[in-house]
Amino acid sequence: MSVAFCDPAGMVSGKKVLITGATGTVARPVAEALAPHNEVWCLGRFGDVDVRLALEKAGATTHVWNMGVDSLDGVPRDFTHVLHSAVLKGLDDFDVQIEVNGTATAMLMTHCPALEAFLFVSSSAVYKRLDPAHRHVETDPLGGASPYMTSYPTQKIGSEAVVRSLARTLGIPSTIGRLSVTYGPYGYGGLPSRFFELMLAGQPVPVPFGHDNWCNPLHTDDVVRQVPRLWAIASVPATIVNWAGDDVVGQAEMMRYVAELTGVPLVLEETEDNRASVALDQARRAELIGGCEVPWREGVRRMLEARFPGWIQAAQ
Repeated sequence: MSVAFCDPAGMVSGKKVLITGATGTVARPVAEALAPHNEVWCLGRFGDVDVRLALEKAGATTHVWNMGVDSLDGVPRDFTHVLHSAVLKGLDDFDVQIEVNGTATAMLMTHCPALEAFLFVSSSAVYKRLDPAHRHVETDPLGGASPYMTSYPTQKIGSEAVVRSLARTLGIPSTIGRLSVTYGPYGYGGLPSRFFELMLAGQPVPVPFGHDNWCNPLHTDDVVRQVPRLWAIASVPATIVNWAGDDVVGQAEMMRYVAELTGVPLVLEETEDNRASVALDQARRAELIGGCEVPWREGVRRMLEARFPGWIQAAQ
């Protein structure tokens, strides 16, 4: 597809971009990729000074913003593109989660009156869990449940409502990307990295009773390539699209491959306290912005090489 504001490689150029959550797995590689060719501002708490310095070294401007506490005073209003990836999570207080995340989303959308595109990073957790093997489409019922973060699906659904409402009332072209499992060298590395840390500590990897948790692993290289295209399909009303890798993979299957690469034993434990995920149908995403370039096995290997040097080589 043609992306008018991108260079031949598909990257945004000459724009003013606001990114939240830029210290994490999803948004940091996007910020660093865009900064050389755009004016990029990154908002966050920046508890990790080294990450803040790395973003600034890449050419981004950083600004401390604590969602639910700080205003946007001192932040310019003339941004053309927003990537809203930041999220308050980990609390079981549903009211706080909905209010803080929803308000932050509204603050960003109303702060920038001339937006060309607003991209909200939602989650596959919003879907009501159907049959474990069902590949969820964008029109499937919502009402997800997350055993490890009970309020997470609810606050994502609430923030989606904010984006959809303000896109219509303010005429802001918007995209809602319902993200699956992401992974790569940044942030905490994603689910396979976190699970490998459990394996190294001799702890079991949690799985549900009687079936696997299916997901569509999305490498951060594909995230970087696809963000400009998700901006390009922003519309009024908001475009809603599953944002995930091409391959549907079970979490246990993924970790068996990690065990094969590293020689570290894998122990699976059936428990209700698991990292629930669902399989996503990618037909709409493929039609709108094309496919992915990083197969999951290659991506997992590269993640391990970057985050756990020596483990693959030591086992071979």
